[in-house]
Amino acid sequence: MPATRPMDWAEFIRTSEWAQLSVRQKFWLQTYLAGNDRVLATQCAYGTTGPENTRIFSYEVRKHPAIQAALNRYWNRSPREILLRDLQANIKATKPGSMARIKAQALYAKLLAGGKIPKSKPSSSKKSKRRTR
Repeated sequence: MPATRPMDWAEFIRTSEWAQLSVRQKFWLQTYLAGNDRVLATQCAYGTTGPENTRIFSYEVRKHPAIQAALNRYWNRSPREILLRDLQANIKATKPGSMARIKAQALYAKLLAGGKIPKSKPSSSKKSKRRTR
């Protein structure tokens, strides 16, 4: 994937993604971006104690949807880049040789070759019909 350039900080703090963060999340994000150390950012922003608790909580903070949205905006990631990153994570999380991994790898290869992003299929839930008297 091509390297993306970060957004100008003054511009970034005017985005809706920044505005939706809590004060601690903003502090965490600033610290994380300054040093690329999520454990240190977690200790500073949340005052966690104990290396194992801090490590686990730092992972949870990094994966929070609001933090993810802010990081994607800051790094100017396109929907395609976000999808490719998610697919990479899904491939890594699946069991080698499993059907899920094979399908994810095939989709990843297709997208890398210039294929279009698949549209999500609407769920086909059947509504129960009630009889009226």
